[in-house]
Amino acid sequence: MAESALAAPLPSSAVMSSTRAMPFAARSWPRALSGTIRSSTATKRLALVAMIEFLRRNGQNWPTDLDQDEVAETFERLAARELSEQDLAAWVAAKLARP
Repeated sequence: MAESALAAPLPSSAVMSSTRAMPFAARSWPRALSGTIRSSTATKRLALVAMIEFLRRNGQNWPTDLDQDEVAETFERLAARELSEQDLAAWVAAKLARP
């Protein structure tokens, strides 16, 4: 399962240089794990941690004061395929844009 996340294509350096593009790049990591994400709470956590680490390595700080219930619900919806990649990217962008 981690191999599939790591095998997800990385965006070009031009895309990565844009802070606004970061949420769109980050969305591929949780989705790459979605094949197995439904079956395990641990896999949902892995998807979240992979996304946070991806953002961190690309100069973005994931807020640590988020409502944990909201984060859990978002990843539950992602696992159930009720949340699109575009919706996830918008959610990530909103969290990164917080003051």
